[in-house]
Amino acid sequence: MTTAINQKLLHNIRRTTREMVRKFGFMNRTLAGTDYSPSAVHALLEIDERGSCTAKWLSERLYLEKSSISRMLKTLLKNDEIEEYKSENDGREKLIRLSAKGKKTVSGIHAFGNNHASYALSKMDSDDRQIVMNGLELYTSALSPDREVITNNEVTFHSGYTDELIGSVTSLHSRIYSDIAGFGAYFEALVGKYYSEFIMRLDNPKNETWYAVLNGNIIGSISIDGDDLDKGQAHLRWFVVDPTIQSKGTGKQLLQMAMDFCDEQGVDEVHLWTFKGLDAARSLYERHGFKLVIEEWGNRYGKKVLERKYIRSNPLRN
Repeated sequence: MTTAINQKLLHNIRRTTREMVRKFGFMNRTLAGTDYSPSAVHALLEIDERGSCTAKWLSERLYLEKSSISRMLKTLLKNDEIEEYKSENDGREKLIRLSAKGKKTVSGIHAFGNNHASYALSKMDSDDRQIVMNGLELYTSALSPDREVITNNEVTFHSGYTDELIGSVTSLHSRIYSDIAGFGAYFEALVGKYYSEFIMRLDNPKNETWYAVLNGNIIGSISIDGDDLDKGQAHLRWFVVDPTIQSKGTGKQLLQMAMDFCDEQGVDEVHLWTFKGLDAARSLYERHGFKLVIEEWGNRYGKKVLERKYIRSNPLRN
């Protein structure tokens, strides 16, 4: 039988866990005295503890999308922190293990973490230390995170390429902006051309695309293009949500995923172009830190509209 949760207790637990996240340094771009993101640090620790593993196992262990794991492992391989080798049991299977440099890095991470924990535990007596250990184990075991982010209307969110993604995103843009602004064949062809080219560049760790699915249909998308602007800048592109599910939080979650990605990548500025008349989108952009910097008439979409450019500065740099 499930007992009712005291709201004050719930509030205090959530506040305490947020405080722990800040004090452990997870709000920073890097973690534990390294040059790596929190997810990369955890990946190194898990590889160290297991000895060797597959990318699939690491994805499941860290609750991360395969595309995120792939980008992370490419960075760690490039930096000689890990090495790949073929499984003796299955020559088609690639395994990952720490390199000599990776073992040294992990040793430093452990030293950093031990100092952190030792300092905190030194302020407690032995009984309190055991209480902390029991409480953390109990709370952690009670958490059961889903493998996918699911909203109340059963929308699921994914990243990377999937079958029919290009056609679905292009069709979604064409249908929606034909109704909203009267855009025609030129706009549809433009989206299809440049989105197709972008998908071919997804192997660049600075690039990523996300999409939302409802009942098997793609009903929203957003992308971050880190190739086509100056160093330290990224381009937010192809952000669209089916009007039938707008105001349900889908756009907000897509935009938040994209901004989290940019912050993790250390992007200084995120740029986007849109046009006047999309009031709901403008409000969403502004709530996520975007500021209007240019407003001018143009026809980049195949029809003359009042175009707007927004820029968001990295909040961790301010």
